[in-house]
Amino acid sequence: MVNNKRIKDPATKIHPEMDQVKLEEKLIKLSEKKWYIAFNKPKKVITSMSDPKNRICIADYFKKQKERIFPVGRLDWHSEGLILLTNDGDFAMKVIHQKIPKTYLVKINGQATTAQLSKLKKGVHTEVGRLKALYVRPLRKTKIKQYSWIKILLAEGRNRQLHRMFEKIGFQIKVLRRTAIGRLKLKSLKAGEYFYLSPSDMKKVFSLPSEIQKTNKPKKPSR
Repeated sequence: MVNNKRIKDPATKIHPEMDQVKLEEKLIKLSEKKWYIAFNKPKKVITSMSDPKNRICIADYFKKQKERIFPVGRLDWHSEGLILLTNDGDFAMKVIHQKIPKTYLVKINGQATTAQLSKLKKGVHTEVGRLKALYVRPLRKTKIKQYSWIKILLAEGRNRQLHRMFEKIGFQIKVLRRTAIGRLKLKSLKAGEYFYLSPSDMKKVFSLPSEIQKTNKPKKPSR
């Protein structure tokens, strides 16, 4: 049946999005194409596909995308960087529940000592519980004492987690940028740009970053 009319000619043409097709009284649905997208979220953009206050949100960058997609996880309004979008619920749940390591670059107001940064890796107690980093390393050494850059990896993504962690050791974050999820990196994407994930990109999402692999290498036995 096509639009409730019996069809005997197998060469009958239909419009897959407008015509209703039934076989033995069961509605036939085309399998939905799966979309996997890496997006470089700019600052001051809401991680949402709609906003009742008409503020700029991720959906504004995907107006040509006809199929429904949604962000996997979130980034705060002031944060920027890599976020995934998809229409595959199983993929999204897998990314969230496997606690895939995510890499961030943060700019803080001052110079953190080795002892202070080691606290982040050991874990700090906050009002939302104990928060810890998988990896922490200072970057971009500069003579300017007013700020410094830190590379940090997290397995969780609690609300304002990095802000809480750095406040606990006496610093405020001025810039927060997510640069990788697993081994999938932003590449040369500019803010507001995106690319569709290839099969090899999909594998990178679920692969451990090199920083974690190095720390997990077994030590050679001493002679």
